[in-house]
Amino acid sequence: MTDKPNQRRWRNLLIRRDVQLPIIATNLVFLAVVTAVLIAVLLSPLYIDMLHGGNLWLRQASGKLFLILSVDACRDIISAWVITVPVE
Repeated sequence: MTDKPNQRRWRNLLIRRDVQLPIIATNLVFLAVVTAVLIAVLLSPLYIDMLHGGNLWLRQASGKLFLILSVDACRDIISAWVITVPVE
């Protein structure tokens, strides 16, 4: 019994393009919407306090926390993309 090498390439990755491409596109749009809503919900209280906060300390603390969470979220998103990209 001989083992054949894997012949899977990018050009023949999809089996039924007419079915799989709309599903992939819909899932990507859904992922983008969920990510945008999640980021907006998590960062909007800090953003509102940063712009319309009562005292200066509240604005400074909200601004610092907003920047820290923004950088962490960007790093996590980039890391997730790097991990999920297939390498040939």
